Amino acid sequence: MNFINIFGLLLAVSLLMFLAYKDINLYFATIVCALIVIITSNLDIWNALQGGYAVSFADFVANYLYVFVIGVLFGEVMKASGVAEVLGYNIIKIIGSKNAVLGVIFVNFIMGTIGVSGYVLVFCTVPICIIMFKRAGLPMSIMPAAQLLGCALGAGVLPYNPILNNVIPTTYLGTTLGAEPILGIIAFMLLAIPGCLYCIYLAKKDHKERTREDEKRIQEEIDLFEKEYTKKDKPNLMQCLIPCFALLAIIIGFDNKLESNALVALAITVGTLLTYILNWKRLKKAWKKTLSDGLNQGASSIMLASTVMGFAGVVQMTPAFEKLVEWCLDINLNPYLTETISINLLAGITGSAAAGIQIFMQNFATSFISIGMNPAVLHRLAPISSFGLNTLPHNATVVLSMKYMDVSYKDGYKAVAVATILLPTFASLVTTCIAIIFF
Repeated sequence: MNFINIFGLLLAVSLLMFLAYKDINLYFATIVCALIVIITSNLDIWNALQGGYAVSFADFVANYLYVFVIGVLFGEVMKASGVAEVLGYNIIKIIGSKNAVLGVIFVNFIMGTIGVSGYVLVFCTVPICIIMFKRAGLPMSIMPAAQLLGCALGAGVLPYNPILNNVIPTTYLGTTLGAEPILGIIAFMLLAIPGCLYCIYLAKKDHKERTREDEKRIQEEIDLFEKEYTKKDKPNLMQCLIPCFALLAIIIGFDNKLESNALVALAITVGTLLTYILNWKRLKKAWKKTLSDGLNQGASSIMLASTVMGFAGVVQMTPAFEKLVEWCLDINLNPYLTETISINLLAGITGSAAAGIQIFMQNFATSFISIGMNPAVLHRLAPISSFGLNTLPHNATVVLSMKYMDVSYKDGYKAVAVATILLPTFASLVTTCIAIIFF
């Protein structure tokens, strides 16, 4: 391995982030960046594209096809039936328009806590969140930060979470999902408090920057929304809650009885069918279009997300990536701090928190345990430290969230970076220092 290998890898990752930020077609962007990595690493072009890009692309589709497609269909059915509108409207009615941004964080946190992955959360919660923002008169540019912050809070930071980020360490460390719960609670508070305050600040900042004309326009939009909402034939609240409660009940009740993807797919399928049945009056004329739109969008969404995983597959074939793994192992720091830094870097390069944890555990778990590190502490720090660089612009969930909300990177990514890179990195470093001192 030489300087050109490292330069090529850094160039490709940087270029991919730039192209994603500029909203360039992601398939084109990842292929171009993969070719840069392949050429500068002196890999066989076709073997790398087939064995790295295509295999990783296909593996992701194989693992998440049903979850993606059914998840998008569920979101489409919720929109078409009016369920998303009713849920969003009633949440805002309870918590107040001024707290809409907190409502978005809370909804995503709850769904993530019971095991719904970030990919699926985009489709299940965004239709509800959009209504909340419309009712509150908030700009959509703030929503990705609030939604992704809620995902991060719910996706493995707390103990006992069934999400993949909290499951992977158990395989390598022999721990349980509730390993070292105090550290998880500390990390949660360190992220939740400043994260919520930051999102509240964004909402208040938008309000202060409005001109009288803006206020008038926004109020007119809210009044129009209220008027149209009142006139609509919409489901009652119980019709909306039953599918959601059924989904949650299945995930909680069958936890550890089914493989996680199968469990989520089953739960969302039941939720979708119940939504269709309970709202057939409103869907019977459009059920074919709703079904077609949902399935087509689902297929399109998983193809989009898979391109990033294809690029990650090529990256992992390179000498530079192998060198990075070796460098992480040789960092002359406290092992807990080494873990935090390594997982964050690996998650950033691969664009996946779960991939960062998986690679670290595969390469380092045995070595760290052999030198006397506490497996429970190593476990808990893994999902905590996986949030940070994982939400760089090429992250699949970020890409899906921005696209599904129709928010450009220029308008929304700065807030996303603060809420999901800066604040989680701070929280993980502080939690690691606490672990070093007290554990």
